[in-house]
Amino acid sequence: MNNIWDVLANYVDANQENSSVCYFVRGEPSFDVIESAQKVTIAADIPGMKKENIDIKIDNNTLTISGTREVDINDTDMVWFSERFFGSFSRSITVPENTDKSNISAKYTDGVLEIIIPKIQNNHQSSSIKIQ
Repeated sequence: MNNIWDVLANYVDANQENSSVCYFVRGEPSFDVIESAQKVTIAADIPGMKKENIDIKIDNNTLTISGTREVDINDTDMVWFSERFFGSFSRSITVPENTDKSNISAKYTDGVLEIIIPKIQNNHQSSSIKIQ
């Protein structure tokens, strides 16, 4: 008989509409990515973590959030069941080209990691050119 988490993961893989459940099952954080005229904001649900155990890297246009949730169970304890995810995770997303990767800020409050990436303000000007 299959483990309930395997069954749920297979169901979610076949039905991608419920992606938040998919990420919960696999231990990856769920993301909200919101783009405005001035910035891109990424909110990641990473409850139960210490900020020292979370790593954020940017490589070209790929932002990666990774970390390790440590097991808080003693070797001598008997586990009746465990539903929380423990171990390492990593999730990457592509950020838009017109973002200022040198001025990224992040804060971690109440289990939510918020990353703000300012957009580069383009002083694009257009004009007509006369042919002589």
